[in-house]
Amino acid sequence: MTAKNLKQAGIAIETIAEVTGLPIEQIQALSPKP
Repeated sequence: MTAKNLKQAGIAIETIAEVTGLPIEQIQALSPKP
């Protein structure tokens, strides 16, 4: 699963960052909310 899929599934951004090692800012930028 990619970070984008995890985010779309409703996983907390902090959790995605911890699991993937990506910076929170990068995860937030994956699919910005309008």
